Amino acid sequence: MIIKALKHHHRGEVLKLLLSDLPSNLFLVDLLFQRGINSSSYEHWLGVFQEKKIVAISVSFGSVSKSQKSRLIVAFGNPKACTRLGQQESSQGGTEMIIGDRTSSDALYTQWRQSAQLVYDQRLYVCHAVPNQETIPIRFATTKDIDIIYQYSAQMVIEDLKYDPRILHPQRFHTSIQSKIERNKCIVAEHNGEICYIIDIGTHFRLGCQLGGTFVPPKFRGKGFSTKATAAVCTLMLSSCDCVTLHVHEQNIPAIRCYERVGFLASTPFRLISFLGTNHAQ
Repeated sequence: MIIKALKHHHRGEVLKLLLSDLPSNLFLVDLLFQRGINSSSYEHWLGVFQEKKIVAISVSFGSVSKSQKSRLIVAFGNPKACTRLGQQESSQGGTEMIIGDRTSSDALYTQWRQSAQLVYDQRLYVCHAVPNQETIPIRFATTKDIDIIYQYSAQMVIEDLKYDPRILHPQRFHTSIQSKIERNKCIVAEHNGEICYIIDIGTHFRLGCQLGGTFVPPKFRGKGFSTKATAAVCTLMLSSCDCVTLHVHEQNIPAIRCYERVGFLASTPFRLISFLGTNHAQ
């Protein structure tokens, strides 16, 4: 097996590999459709070649040099090849987070040089149609919502990943909130004038849409807002794409029941591995 930096002319072969499990790889497939393989100061594509065929890939995001930790790594393919990719990725600064299908992600982490702070069992859920489910009005967040979304998004990270992004990466976190609002990547629902539900829209193109960052403030939980709002979001997204996906912690039974009522079906086992410190939550 040989590891090489991938180039634009590898696009077709990489796409064929990723399309072997489209729901798990929507994010990377969308990148290929948008701009091909674009290794740059922000994005690095690696491939493992066996008998001149690409059998696994990894893509790292957010590092400006090979010695700096990236923000995210996504891998997919032959497990043994993913382990080789993990050895190389971890020797070049490592990452803050690994997310992807469980088999590939676990193989990537097998011989990782740094110990993870959190390792979550997740499950990918896929929705192709919303049943006759009651909905509530939703809207795209606007700049007037930025303060409350900043607060609620931080609470979500604290609950899920056990650190406070306002302490660890304050400017980066604020910029990310502002950017997703400006790009219509955040949807909210309201109850009596208060935001009772937030969800982020990630990848969204004709083959699928990936949702993430769902948050319901504690005082609105258990009242059905999440089910009704998520049904409305999926109905909106499915008007312009083939499926909607999200991944959820397998221990989060209330969230799973909510998504199943909306029409999501369990799919590929996923993994979330975080290397961010747990001592930043307050």
